[in-house]
Amino acid sequence: MQHKPLKQSKVQAGMSLVELMIALVIGLLILMGVLTVYLSGARTAATTEALSRVQESGRFGVFFLSRDIRQAGFKSACQGEVNNLLDEGNAAYDDTLFDLNDPVFGWDDSAGTLAATLPEYVRGDVLMLKSASTVSGVTANGNTPANAGNINLTTASGVESGQVVFVGNSQSCDIFQNTSQPTASNLNRAGGNVSPGNKNFNANTNQFSQAYDESMQIFLFQSTAYYIGNGIDGQPALRRASFNTGAAVDEELVNGIEDMQLLYGEDTDGDRTADRYVAAGAVADWDDVVAVQVNLLASSLSTNVIDEVQALPVPWDALADPGDGRLRRVFTTNVGIRNRLP
Repeated sequence: MQHKPLKQSKVQAGMSLVELMIALVIGLLILMGVLTVYLSGARTAATTEALSRVQESGRFGVFFLSRDIRQAGFKSACQGEVNNLLDEGNAAYDDTLFDLNDPVFGWDDSAGTLAATLPEYVRGDVLMLKSASTVSGVTANGNTPANAGNINLTTASGVESGQVVFVGNSQSCDIFQNTSQPTASNLNRAGGNVSPGNKNFNANTNQFSQAYDESMQIFLFQSTAYYIGNGIDGQPALRRASFNTGAAVDEELVNGIEDMQLLYGEDTDGDRTADRYVAAGAVADWDDVVAVQVNLLASSLSTNVIDEVQALPVPWDALADPGDGRLRRVFTTNVGIRNRLP
């Protein structure tokens, strides 16, 4: 019996060292390409997000300031000077905070006389605005004699004790600090543990400027200082301190606002339009200020989102590069004070 010889199996050969090196090089090139695309996309996304946040911060900052600047000095139909019934002899009283007849004031790169009141201040200009533009939502009930200690209302006031209140009509107007609780159906100017409080009054002294009827207008007084201070995340922010109830109530409005520079439009010829824009220290008469130019410097919260040094416009054209890679933008707007425009 004959046996057929077994067929020998073919020997399987692996990749050569040269082929392996070529494959590794090709794979490395592909990986580098993917990594480059990823890093570029991530950097673009970070820059886009930073730009979006900067634009959002700038817009919000301009919105808050513009709204209150427009309303500065608002006193409804009242045509004359505001009769101030607050206690001007109290240590807590300050004309800068409570005199509605002087509704606009500012300081250059300083907190000025508000330094002790604004402990979070870090840099930039400070703007003080006052108005009586917030509707109280309450209506007087019957007549209010000039020597009255309170104003009776048709319902509970909802007005906080300590809130400074504006009342008036086309003939005259007054401000005083409410001493009643929000549940009371009146606004009281007698007694109460409020500061700075009200002047003592009787039949002959410190009366309302007139006797009012039920058509009297009732608004809430607003006194606000805008400034750049420390934010909760450690970055500078646009902050607001309100003195509507006497004591300062400080809050952060917009984070990422590094600086604020203001110019004031003065009417020098009596036509109620701005003839020149100057810094606070150069304002000759604050009664002639009819507009405010707002300049905000907003920066991204994230660092190292840009590589190149930015060229910023005035008033930050000479700002040295901080070297932190933050994206920065300047937001500028001119806002007219409606109560003083033609």
